[in-house]
Amino acid sequence: LGLESVLITNGTSPINLFNTAHGLIGHKWDKAHKVAVTYMSEEQVTKIYVAQAQRLESSGKLKDAEKLYLMVNEPDLAINMYKKNRHYEHMIRLVGQHRKDLLAETHLHLAQQLETESKFKDAERHYVEANDWKSAVNMFRAHDMWDDAIRVAKSHGGVNASKQVAYAWAVSLGGEAGAQLLTKFGLTEQAIDYATESGAFEQAFQLARTSMKTKLPEVHLKHAMFLEDEGRFEEAEEEFVNAKKPKEAIDMYVHQQDWKNALRIAENHDPGSRSDVLIAKGRALADKKDLKAAETQFVEGGKPELAVKAYKEQRMWDDAIRVAETFEKQLGQGLLYELQQEKGRAMQAPDPGSDQDLMATGRM
Repeated sequence: LGLESVLITNGTSPINLFNTAHGLIGHKWDKAHKVAVTYMSEEQVTKIYVAQAQRLESSGKLKDAEKLYLMVNEPDLAINMYKKNRHYEHMIRLVGQHRKDLLAETHLHLAQQLETESKFKDAERHYVEANDWKSAVNMFRAHDMWDDAIRVAKSHGGVNASKQVAYAWAVSLGGEAGAQLLTKFGLTEQAIDYATESGAFEQAFQLARTSMKTKLPEVHLKHAMFLEDEGRFEEAEEEFVNAKKPKEAIDMYVHQQDWKNALRIAENHDPGSRSDVLIAKGRALADKKDLKAAETQFVEGGKPELAVKAYKEQRMWDDAIRVAETFEKQLGQGLLYELQQEKGRAMQAPDPGSDQDLMATGRM
């Protein structure tokens, strides 16, 4: 401390002391700092070092400026200096050393900035360092850089993640091209599903026949449903049968009230559904109040009780009793007795639709 003693003895002020010491020591900032902290306030030291660091920064001597900022415990100023000058590696280094809790956030902000500048590879690295590889995948997807998106997904998320990205790529391509892409990545089943969902049925059939025959019935079924929606019922019927789903074809024709074709398919491919078609036809006829024809269908379909119910709802007691008597063994004596009792009560009560009943209602 001989130097400092000489300077103080000669009446040098603290700031002049620091400047003179710095000059005499030969720009050794660490040694000058020892003088400064001994004879100056912390605020004065910080002010001097920050000012000098800024001068060094302006002249491009960033490493020297960093040293001064750190000497006075101002790492944020050094971090911002490197950020302004786009020395991101040094910025990250200082954040890791002095602001470790902000490291991931810093990587993320930096990645977003680099992405806006179209520096995608650099942005990827910082997204990964921020433990946000999915944002890197989305970045590459957004810019149609699908190979890179799959590479990042596979590297950091595994095979399943890469398959999800490949599927998204296929969706962006659409149709046959999308299915071919999925096949390229070994995603045959997903390719078949995608082709059917996209309406590319030729491609779906080709893939299923060559690579996954177990999917053929499913493709036939989806094709049949597509054709039905298009109103192409004969073609849809063929595909339902190819899919081994004749019941679906029957339901399609029942919905159209095409009883002839519904019965034809039932008889040829699904005999157990024949009675269902007859009963459905009977219900349709009953809704139209053609009860005699409905009775025929109900009886042929093995459900005479439905004919009884239809007649009963229309207060056609004699016909209801007739059917109940005819099929007494099947329907039981209880139903016949109940119908006879109901007929008796109905005969004694006024008809709800008669003039007498309306007059009685008026008197109330």
